[in-house]
Amino acid sequence: MIIDPNQFALSVVQSSSPELTIQDKITLYKEAYTSIEEHNKVAQEQENKQAAKEQNDFLDAFDDSEFF
Repeated sequence: MIIDPNQFALSVVQSSSPELTIQDKITLYKEAYTSIEEHNKVAQEQENKQAAKEQNDFLDAFDDSEFF
């Protein structure tokens, strides 16, 4: 699942302790944003592999058919 990094990072900061300093919140935002970007990269690669497999399976079904 692809997650909006900006929305996620904002949610993390908003749910953090009100005792954190502004600098701590900025650091927390950056870390959350970067973490979700990495998550999204892996998730997108998995989705691309699955889509390619489904496309190849579909094309293979036509290669094996008697219509051509």
